[in-house]
Amino acid sequence: MLNKSIFAATSGNFALLFALSALSAISPSLSYAADGISVSADVNARVGWLSRSGATAKDFANANESIDGNYGVFITGTKDLKGGYSASFYCHTVATTAPGAAAAFTAEALPVKNAWDGYFAGKENYPQNNHGGGFASYGESNGDNLGPFCNDEVYGTLATPYGSFKIGNIMNPMRLLYDMATVDPLWGNQVGYYNLADIRGNALNYSNTFNDLRVDVQWQTATNATVPGSVASKGRALTAVLTYDTGTGTTLGAGVITANGAFSSKVVVPSPSGQHNTAYGLMVRSLLGRANVGYTFMTGKQKPDVWPTATGGEAFKMTDHTFKLAYDINKWSLQGFLSFSKTRFNQPGAWGGGYTVQDGGALNGKTFNDLEIKRTGIDLWALYNLGNGTQPYLRLNTIQKKYSAQDLNYSGTIRGTKIEAGWMIHI
Repeated sequence: MLNKSIFAATSGNFALLFALSALSAISPSLSYAADGISVSADVNARVGWLSRSGATAKDFANANESIDGNYGVFITGTKDLKGGYSASFYCHTVATTAPGAAAAFTAEALPVKNAWDGYFAGKENYPQNNHGGGFASYGESNGDNLGPFCNDEVYGTLATPYGSFKIGNIMNPMRLLYDMATVDPLWGNQVGYYNLADIRGNALNYSNTFNDLRVDVQWQTATNATVPGSVASKGRALTAVLTYDTGTGTTLGAGVITANGAFSSKVVVPSPSGQHNTAYGLMVRSLLGRANVGYTFMTGKQKPDVWPTATGGEAFKMTDHTFKLAYDINKWSLQGFLSFSKTRFNQPGAWGGGYTVQDGGALNGKTFNDLEIKRTGIDLWALYNLGNGTQPYLRLNTIQKKYSAQDLNYSGTIRGTKIEAGWMIHI
């Protein structure tokens, strides 16, 4: 259930928040384009209340005001090479904060903790780097990678009559299964993708369309000359995604990724003892009258070669279902999202990687190796189009996670709820 104190605190101020958000959207815009070079930006700012309840760690069933947001700066350049060929460059720099109710799931507040990964189960973005609890602070230039510039994606493209070839730090094509069907307005709810397939570094990408069929293939390597030849997993990954527009308002998609190596800071890296990652996904998007509906499914696992059989031989496995329903009324866009996922973590305590209960209850301090997390998310949006790329909005987001030990008689449920008003502007 939603925290009643949040509604009480919000009721007298929410109209003011919305008015301030709309006023904030009236800001100078700046863009640049010359000689094939263009610069643009997306900015999001939001204010609201975040509550946390349930079997949290001691003293973390609380509520806080929040002021945060994110931004993205895009730089592109294109050179026409004639004859159907062109060369281009793309750079995307971001700074992001944990979106919506996801911000409630910090390492300190979780019912259990893990000695190897302090943010293991709160991360909506599992292979994310470690700064800022998985997300950068608003105003930082540290985003999805640690560099200060072009930290989200950066690549060069050669477009030909036979398809496009890209080389660089490139978003994995598996994300298309969310982005084309169920993505939220902040592009932040691709939970299955972030957990199972979000590797971008050292990538060679090929894409092409054949009538209504789009093909995306991506090959990635560790590109690490310091690694000896004796490592079991060299650090390589192959992804293939197909999407098909039926021509009747429906788009279908399917994808697979397989990796021989570990994922670290969005790069596939060598694993001396051997590790394999696989994931599969499906999506469908369709128009039903004025309503846009979508569904994304993704499942996968991480399997080290030497993982103890007592933990099932798999370090991590996950299945995610995400649904979207959107409906436009005049200048209003109403969007709703529903997601269900189940994640299984198997960490060997004998190696120092087990879990410890920290909720202050009868089993506080007890340890175990095998953890299941069931996640349910509800996300409701009302956006108003002011024109010129500006949208103030209201949002209600709640996420519930049930943590259950499979080798100890323990379970605990924690809920996070975020009520916010904000604006998005593209300049």
